[in-house]
Amino acid sequence: MGTEKDFFDNDPMLRYVLKNFDISSKEAFEKSKEDLYYKLKDKPILNGLELMSLPAEPDNYIIEKMVWKRDVVLILASEKAGKSILGLQMACALTKGGHFLGEYEVPESMRVLYIQAEGSREETQMRLRSMNKNESSDWTPENFFHMYPSSLSLDTDLGYNELIESILKTNFRPDVIFIDPLYMAMQGDLIDNKCARNFCRNIRRLKEQYDCTVIINHHKRRPQKDGTGNYIDRGDDEIMGSFVWKAFPSHILTLHKRPNNTRSLNCETQRGGNVIKNLVLELVEPDPLYFKVIYEKDCKSCTQKIIEFLTEKQTGCSTDSISSELKINPSSVRKSIADLLKEQRILKVNPTKRPALYAIAKEVK
Repeated sequence: MGTEKDFFDNDPMLRYVLKNFDISSKEAFEKSKEDLYYKLKDKPILNGLELMSLPAEPDNYIIEKMVWKRDVVLILASEKAGKSILGLQMACALTKGGHFLGEYEVPESMRVLYIQAEGSREETQMRLRSMNKNESSDWTPENFFHMYPSSLSLDTDLGYNELIESILKTNFRPDVIFIDPLYMAMQGDLIDNKCARNFCRNIRRLKEQYDCTVIINHHKRRPQKDGTGNYIDRGDDEIMGSFVWKAFPSHILTLHKRPNNTRSLNCETQRGGNVIKNLVLELVEPDPLYFKVIYEKDCKSCTQKIIEFLTEKQTGCSTDSISSELKINPSSVRKSIADLLKEQRILKVNPTKRPALYAIAKEVK
């Protein structure tokens, strides 16, 4: 029988970790992966072994199907479509952890810096009060930091340094930074490719400085009509300004206003292929104020996955087994189970025993 040391010695990448860190067990290896990332990420050039030793975590999302760690995400919408409301609701969910829109897992609470570059503080206060009257938009205010700059020029080194100084004075490290909106966060013109590249370089510097995710609100161009008078939907090609804005982000979430106060949220431009494709939302307003899911197409929520899993099993399953087999955070499973019980779509098959076992309602005799 091999020893725990053999576990490392039989793999060259694990040997690299063993050599550079004091590790004597498999458990310590998990912690070492993050330590290794911070040790190697600032090196200007990595050799192949170092590159492959960096932790690769394709599913390290901070909002399921929407935002991943260390991503740069653009929320794109026309004026008054609700992108600031959506971003603020997203920020609130990140401060607490649990779920966003009541459906999509937020694995952990995070420190959020929300940079509001237009509008008024009073409007944001009003929105936060109204938004957090709904439990699906609840927040942890201690993790929410608000910046209301008189000017912001992130396409210049001076503007970047001023932002860093402001954060340092607050004495906290943000995990997620929201910038709302893009056009008010730069000195130059949106169509100027040089200004756009400078902005993107500074966003990359900001992301690496704090090892954080950056989410930026941006506007669509004014829509055009075809020969019959109907608006032409060009998707992400309607982005306002330089081509750089489409090329730089990890992905773009496009919020489109539809009739009857509904919105579609989709993602055409993405690198990973695993971002939500088509989500239909309703804006509930004015008090409480929040977006809620009407339905989703071509994607599965945690609730849908559990329903399909229990339908296939056709027997009672515990929350631990569901979480383990579906690789879903246990807190998300418990929340979805509670919702499904209320809707009577599932039943507890052993009400007086532990662990509780759940099955599709129609399968329970």
